[in-house]
Formats: sequence, C-alpha cells, structure tokens
Amino acid sequence: MLVSTTPVSRVLRVAAISAAYLVAWIGLDLLATVYGGNNGGLFPWYFGAALTFYLAYTFGLRYAVLGVVAELLRPLLFPPVQLHHVPSEYYLLFGVVDAGGYALTAWFLRDVARVRLPLVGFRDASLFCATMAWVPLALSVPLVALTAAFGRTEWAQYFSQLITFWIGDCVGLVVAVPVLALYLTPRVAPQRVSPEALQVPVPLGSVERFWLFAFLVGSIVVGYATVPLKISNDPILFFTFLPLMMLAARGGLRLAIPAIVVADVAMTTVNALLHVRSPDAVALQSYVIVSAMAAILLGAIVDSRYRKEQRNRRLASTDPLTGLPNRIGLERWIAQAPSPLVLVMIDVDRFRLTNDGLSRAAGDTLLRAIARRLQGSSASFVAHITADEFVCAFLAPTLAPTAIAKDIAAHFERPFDAGEAEVYLSVSLGVAGAECDDDRAALLRHASIAMYRAKKGGRGRSAIYSDEMASDVGDISLAAELFAALEGAQLELFYQPIVRCDGDDRACIGAEALLRWNHPRLGLLAPNQFLELLESLTLADRVGAWVIAEAVRQVRAWRDDGLDLQVWINLFPRQALDRETGAHIARALERHAIPADRVVVEITERVFVEDEEEIATAIRALAALGVRTAIDDFGTGHSSLGRLRDVSAHYLKIDRSFINDSEVNAKSRSMVQAVLNLAQELQIVPLAEGIENRSQLDLVRGFGCRLAQGYFLGLPMRAADLEEWLAAVTVN
Repeated sequence: MLVSTTPVSRVLRVAAISAAYLVAWIGLDLLATVYGGNNGGLFPWYFGAALTFYLAYTFGLRYAVLGVVAELLRPLLFPPVQLHHVPSEYYLLFGVVDAGGYALTAWFLRDVARVRLPLVGFRDASLFCATMAWVPLALSVPLVALTAAFGRTEWAQYFSQLITFWIGDCVGLVVAVPVLALYLTPRVAPQRVSPEALQVPVPLGSVERFWLFAFLVGSIVVGYATVPLKISNDPILFFTFLPLMMLAARGGLRLAIPAIVVADVAMTTVNALLHVRSPDAVALQSYVIVSAMAAILLGAIVDSRYRKEQRNRRLASTDPLTGLPNRIGLERWIAQAPSPLVLVMIDVDRFRLTNDGLSRAAGDTLLRAIARRLQGSSASFVAHITADEFVCAFLAPTLAPTAIAKDIAAHFERPFDAGEAEVYLSVSLGVAGAECDDDRAALLRHASIAMYRAKKGGRGRSAIYSDEMASDVGDISLAAELFAALEGAQLELFYQPIVRCDGDDRACIGAEALLRWNHPRLGLLAPNQFLELLESLTLADRVGAWVIAEAVRQVRAWRDDGLDLQVWINLFPRQALDRETGAHIARALERHAIPADRVVVEITERVFVEDEEEIATAIRALAALGVRTAIDDFGTGHSSLGRLRDVSAHYLKIDRSFINDSEVNAKSRSMVQAVLNLAQELQIVPLAEGIENRSQLDLVRGFGCRLAQGYFLGLPMRAADLEEWLAAVTVN
C-alpha cells in the first residue's frame, strides 16, 4: 500500500480515500434511484457493497466504518424507499451490521482463507471468488431459520430482509471486487509483487470438475426448495449465480460456458418436474441468462489474466530469440531434475567479434542455428543463458564427462549457416556433475568455474570441474566486483611519461594511460592483478570505451593547461578488432576538439599474430582518422618480418624482456640492436620499454632509439602528479 511519512500526509491520505469512496457510493446510489428506482433492475447496493468491501479489503479494516456513514447519508439525500420502507433509524443498524459483516469477511479471507490483500494475480482473484461464493450460501441458513421460527413478524422480516440484501451484496462483491482489485489496485495502492502471487493454480482434475458441477446443480435445487417458504425467488438467483461465478473464477471460460449449459438444463428440468407454469418460470430462466452473462464476463477476465500471467511466466524463463529456456528456466529445471546430472556450460569463443561482423538479422540467425544444433544433440535439456553462453544438461548420462565434452564440441566442427555467410565457431566447455541432490545447488556454479578454467587455457578447450578449481572462485568473485567497479567510478587512469632519448632534446612527448582499480577492500590494484581477468569478460568492451573517453578528456585538460602531450592508449585484443573502436575514438576527439595525432593506440603483438587480416584492416581504419598506432610488446608474439612490412604501424615498442639485462648480456644487446635496425629500415619509430637504469638508457640511445619509457625516466602517476613532475623535473 501507499506509505505516508508525516501525520499531515496521513490525514490527507485518509481524507482523500474517504472522499473518493463516498462520492463513488453516493453516485451509484443516485444512478440507481434515477434509472432503476425501487422496481428497476439496477440494484445500487450491489455496487455499494463492492465499494465498501473493497475499501476495507485494500486499505484496511478501519475504513469499514465509512460504510456506516454512507448508509446514514442515504435517508438524508434520497427518499427512504429503497429498503422497502424500513424506518429511518434502521439505516444506522443496517450500516453497522453491513460494515461489520464486510470487515469480518475481509478478516476471514485474510487470516483464515489466506487470500492476499489486495488481490494481485489470477490466483488471488479466483481464490477470492471461490471463497466469496460460499458466504451467501452460509448466510442462507439463518435466513431460512428466522423465517421458519418467527414467521412474518416485523423484526423477523427486517433481519430476513437484511440477510437477503447481504446475500445480494455478495453478488456485487464477486463481480466487482476482482475487477477493482485487478485493474484499480495497482494504480491506487501499488504493491511489491512476490513470485508466489503470480502463481497459476494447478488445472482442475476431472474429479474436482465433477464435484463443482454437482455443487452447481445442488445449489439450484436448494434454491427452489426455499420457494415454498415464501422468501421470494431471490435465493434461486443467488444459488444459480454464485456457483456459476465460482466455476468461472476457477476455470475461466473453459468451465463458465459448460456450467451455463448445465444450469439452464437443470432449471428447465426442475421447472418441468414441479410443473412451474407461472410467470415465475420466465423470471427464473431470466436469472440464468443474467447469471450466464456475468459468468461469461468474469470468465473472460480470468482467461485474459491467466493467459497474460502464463505468457509472463514463459517470458521470464524463456529466451525470446532462440525459444530455449533462459537462466531462470535452467535453474527451475535443475531444481526438479533427478540425479545423477551432468551440466556442460558452453561459451562461444570470440562471439562478440563474430557477431559484430554480421548484420543484426544474421547474428540472430546464427544464435538460432546454434540452438537448433544443440537441441539435436543427446542432451536432455538445452538452455541459452547469455548472448554467447549455452548449457546442455544430461540426465543419468551413459558417457564419461570427457566424452560428453567431446560430443558437444563435435557439434561445432561443421560451419553454421548465418544467412549471409557460413560461420565457423569454436567453444570453451566447462563440465560439472552432481551425483546427489545435495550437490545440485552448486552445479551451475561449478560448470561456470570449469568453463572459466577452459577459457584461461585458450580457445576451443574443455575442463572438468574438480575441487582444486575452487581457487578460481576468487577470480569469479573479482569479476563480479569489476562490474561494480565501473558503475561505482572505482577505475582510474595513471600516466607514465614517454621521453625522447635521441639528441640533446630529451623532453617528455607524451604519456601512456595505465588502468588502476581503487578496490574498496584490496586497495589500489595494478593491471597485472585484474587485467587478464577483465580481458576475458564482455565488460572489457565498456571499460575500453571508458579508457578512451577518459584519456582523450585528459589530453584536453593538458592542452588547456598549456601542455601538448600525446596519450598512448592500450587496447584490449577484442577491442582492437572491434569496428566500433574507431567510432569511439572519433567521437571522443570531436567532443574535446583534439587533433587525431595526439592519440596513439597500442595493440599487442599477440593480436597481430592471431588476427593478421583483421588487425591490418583495423589499423588502416585508425590511420584514416589520423590516429597513430603502436605495436606493443614486440618480440613476445613471434611476429614475422612480413607482418611488420604489411602493417603500417607508426611505433614499435620493444618488450622490456629484451631491455632487462641488455647492458650485461651480449645476446640481449644484439636483439635490441637488430630490432632497432629493423624499425629504422621499415620507417617505424622505436620505443624501448622498461628502462630502469642509466646504462640501459645509454645503450638504446647508442643504438639510435628515439623514444624510451621506464621507471628510471618516470613512474606511473596520476594526471595532476604528472603535471607537477613535468614542472619540477628535467630529464637528463
């Protein structure tokens, strides 16, 4: 319900609810008086009862007292003829009994029948209608007893009339309250909906349907039995109407329509057996028609809600693209599946890059093709839990886990038809098994850990979960924290100076942007503590885009302070091959009005080796923007001279492993000299990484190296510290 925070707001809320109720109640009464009158077919108390009950039901039992106020307003606003000339003082008693009855019924539904307040879904609505249908049947017992015991005395007539009206009010409750609760409550009293509130009841069995229809026929017979007591024909209406509403609420149109036919046949049969030939017979049949219309209306509402909630449940547990169960559907299936059970988590290698090379329609076609291929495997259950992750489950498998992994991997040996082209894919597989129900809760997590271990070993591999992999849980936890780090602004860029070392002018010409993580628990983390993990996550795309935007922004800040520095930005391997990277850089340059040559993107040599054609295309696209490129960690990826010749990079960074002992190791010196000579021949500017002492600096200078970087020249530091360092330090 709505929550008030101050006494004034609570008073205003109570006043608003009370005013809305009284206006609606009086309006309905006036409408019935004008158009229905005492003899008309529009009975205001049906709707007034629904409003009063709904008020107490939704906003609290204390509001039931407004029912007394409403009844007292009736003789003041309208002629006192609506209750068959009952004395005016009876209105007070009528209001007290009526409001007390509503409050008592609301308490019964809430605390005994356990119907939720307010109604939320189909389950609540059907339970409410089914429960309320019994109330007038129970009230008919004292009605019959009073009539039989006291005859036609004034008080007996009054109480008889009161109970009759209260039974009639239940018709309004059963019809109107579900409509109000299902459509009005979410707007006036929003609730947090629990999953249990949307549960659909178990479909009715044949035995239950038989007894419900028997109840319908029996109610009609009981209604006819009240006629000799001269109570009126109203009970026949109620005993026909309410069971129909119960059946409609419990089973929708599937039960409402057959119930209407049964009710009509039953009343026609009873009329024939009792030789009813009076106008009452026509009236009784009209009750069936009215009941049928109301039952069809409620049945249609129930069916609509049922279908909507079923659809929501399917959407909540199904991937709409492939039609396979999603993670929620998988977890539900695991919870119910028998043991032993084996899960295979499938991660499609480099799926993002493959998908980016296709149109949206072709990418969707590829995912559906993967789903169909896996459904054709021997798996008992297949799920699609993320964009590039699938899960195959095997019940009581006859194959060993290793054989299961090979069988799944074999389904990816053939190309997939993506519409636009045939696509070859490799997968990383994590396999985990559960021998008993106690292992089941951790099964999906174990398969994830095994898959992560397989990815760490390289593409196209599989891993079987074992207890020794428990150490990987720390990485997985760290992965979850990385997502929070980006959202919580815990990531930061440090800048390490890049210095000219040829000639006498040894000025700082730029700085390499290095990622740091201000971890709230572990403190400041260097890249080697999380970068490898980050590269394996799809989050790397977002982090890479953030690094580009932040580094270019910093160049703008330096220029505003009078510093003309280049920024060197490391790209993740997947980011280097992503066609959107160039667009990210172009937008950042335009936003901050920075010349393109002030940005140098560093691409590790490993990417050149593994994706030669793609990286050549990416570098050409960056060159078209005017952005400079550098080959990072040269010498560690076994690049061929042909690749260096064909890739038009601007800078070549000599890996620190060659620099470390170059001043004392002749072979290392020869390697450094050879790389520098090669760079000069190819007209690529060389940069020596990892300069840690003057001997190393003098050595690379002597070989003609033009740029250098290392702790001897300058530590990684924050942007503000770099500005202070530039102002205070002269590089010698």
